[in-house]
Amino acid sequence: MNLTDLPPREHLPGQRSGGDQRWPGPQLVVIRGPGPTKGVALPLDRDLTALGSHPDAEIVLRHGTVSRRHARIRRDGERYVVCDSGSLTGTYVNRLPVDCADLAAGDEIRIGVFRMLFQLPDAF
Repeated sequence: MNLTDLPPREHLPGQRSGGDQRWPGPQLVVIRGPGPTKGVALPLDRDLTALGSHPDAEIVLRHGTVSRRHARIRRDGERYVVCDSGSLTGTYVNRLPVDCADLAAGDEIRIGVFRMLFQLPDAF
């Protein structure tokens, strides 16, 4: 999925009036990035999701601050773990640099100039 090919969203998939937000699975929602990427929801529907600027990544983040193979998110049962893949600029969770870190609903992941919110469907 190439982030630059997706239109921005004004709300999350399945959002209902009154603030009841539901979606089918875990996802990253872009909260800051270049161009019209804010609000784009990126599903994490695989056991291993690669993020980077390389066209073969499951989530392509095209920007000079993003390494070709920047990071990966691995599903391990009910857990989700983000790991840096040896990137130049690092991977951050809640503003702290990480090699690998367990993710919790509401965590902010930074990859280059992109800031994304990790969301789980039953966290609300």
